[in-house]
Amino acid sequence: MPFLLPDPIRKKRLRDIQKNLLAHKEEGNILHLGSAVALMLQEPAFQRLVSSSPKVNATKESGLMALAWNFLYQQLNTGDFVAAATILWNEETFCAESNFTKLIWDVLMANRMIIIIGGGACGKTYCPSAFFLLEYIADPEWTRFQIASATEGHLKGNLFADIIRLHGDASMALPGKPDTESISLNKKRGQGIFTLTLPGGPDSRSKIKGSHTKPRPNHPRFGRRSRVFCLIDEGQECAQNIFGEIQNRFSTVVGSNVSHIKFVICANPKSMFSEFGKCAKPKKGWDSITRSDVTWTSEEGWTVLSLDAMTHENVVHRNNIYPGFVTWDGVQGWLAKAHGNWEDPLMYTYVYGKFPPLGTVSAIIKQNWLTASEGEWVFDDRTVGKAGADPAFVGDRPTHACGRVGRAIAWIDFGGNRHTLPEPKMVIQVDAVTVVARGDSQELADNYMEVLKPLGVQPDGYGIDMTGAGRGTHDIMRRQWAQKVGPVPDGSPVAKIHGIEYGSSPSEIKIADEDTATPKEQFNIMATELWYAAAKLFEFDVIRIGKGVDLKVFAELAARQGGMAPGLGKKLMVESKADYKRRTGMDSPDLADAALIMISVARWTTPGLIPRAKDTAAPKPERQVAIWSGFNQAFGVAALQGMAAPGEMVEMLRD
Repeated sequence: MPFLLPDPIRKKRLRDIQKNLLAHKEEGNILHLGSAVALMLQEPAFQRLVSSSPKVNATKESGLMALAWNFLYQQLNTGDFVAAATILWNEETFCAESNFTKLIWDVLMANRMIIIIGGGACGKTYCPSAFFLLEYIADPEWTRFQIASATEGHLKGNLFADIIRLHGDASMALPGKPDTESISLNKKRGQGIFTLTLPGGPDSRSKIKGSHTKPRPNHPRFGRRSRVFCLIDEGQECAQNIFGEIQNRFSTVVGSNVSHIKFVICANPKSMFSEFGKCAKPKKGWDSITRSDVTWTSEEGWTVLSLDAMTHENVVHRNNIYPGFVTWDGVQGWLAKAHGNWEDPLMYTYVYGKFPPLGTVSAIIKQNWLTASEGEWVFDDRTVGKAGADPAFVGDRPTHACGRVGRAIAWIDFGGNRHTLPEPKMVIQVDAVTVVARGDSQELADNYMEVLKPLGVQPDGYGIDMTGAGRGTHDIMRRQWAQKVGPVPDGSPVAKIHGIEYGSSPSEIKIADEDTATPKEQFNIMATELWYAAAKLFEFDVIRIGKGVDLKVFAELAARQGGMAPGLGKKLMVESKADYKRRTGMDSPDLADAALIMISVARWTTPGLIPRAKDTAAPKPERQVAIWSGFNQAFGVAALQGMAAPGEMVEMLRD
């Protein structure tokens, strides 16, 4: 039954029933209970139920209470949860009339895998808590309702405390005995309301327990299986591995049945490149969603509900119509935290109920470029391996990235669909970005070379950050390459790998075909070139990122900001890692750094890999073929003879 508000006459009757029931509960006066039942009997549907049921002694308190419970169960069994909530709770405890309650309860009734994202005080968890408490009341002996969160303090101090209050403040004594972690008729049977902590943050390993239905005596509505509901709060902060487990919990569902198993995940949306964000990703991609979209179906089958605080009645009318929900003053508080910027990521997370479009504020690599890069290139010729490493000797994670360059004729998206290119072009495929074991300079060099050996990457196709202590690993690898990776093309005892110092001067190899300035003229340091050059390659659709690349790489690539460098004229700069970590709360972007080094090495050493805007005329196809063929020949000859440095060779072929 869809969410329906009672008409004004019935609404007043239900409110009066609630007041009389509560007065009876608190004072024990049977007259209040009699008044409540008399109001119930004014409803034709309840009159019919009573007339067709065994007679009860309405002169005794037990008989009147039996009638009151029958009235409540009639509302629950017909799906009129609004009426049930109205007779159980006053407006201060729970309000079923807000539009947000309608949106939430409608998706809860019609679906079994639900994600609710929204701003603060939008009822994301409170409304589902009330809904599932009503479901528990309907069948307390065979209903298991788990409430879970990332931290025990939040779980018991907020989520479970709200349910305890709803249970205790009801106008009737509800079934179940509350304790510090459950409400149940008999905890040993495993049925009731239980808390579950999913600790440790996004990177930890947690398990959802007790989430399968059980056989039970036949029930006229629920059949022979018990019901299991799970409400997970702080979905963005919980251990992200749980999202892969949830689908397995639906192995016993039958057809379109949505009443026996439900999983609901609630969160203030922060990162679309988390596992939680992946679960919420629309079928047609994030670009298909606008600020005005309220619901959509995700690629993984979740029904997603997005609650925008700006559309709540309290905010629209700038009046506290429904107590407990977000207010206009509350929105202004978030706007102040965002320094008056309505497009700040904070506003998306805590007001608009949408994942922040990280690429729209001042991020260097735009989010929509990254989502468009998901896929695999189809090459028409051999590819050349490239790799990059960030030793991260400042206490962060040593990382390694590998990929390929070549001439693509098509690409395949993650759905398996092939997209043919209008014409072949030189591109980069990112295959893997991983964390490697820590160690001293020699140990780290060995770890990197062990990864490199099976990849067939030539020294000229490899780059490593040699800033500070990283120089030691770089120097060792140059001398031990032939011994531990493979032959050096020119037979030299020293491999000419690319040692990259983030603070050094940028290169003079232009990035795009239309560029009139070199990186050295545009950027303050080499680190800035790595980020902005990659951004241009993403923008011009040169890069594809494979399905096996961790979502953390996307998150790091999308989060780094940049802008004009003070005192350097019009040169651009990238924010410091310290500022980045302080602003985002994320780890150092070491995964992104390794990927950017690999991309930059590919750009510096691959002829023809110089993108152009879509409306810029391309060279004739035969010239493109000649460039790629020339590269294959020139690379082999020049490298073997030591005639030209890689950068010189690329510039020669470009000219």
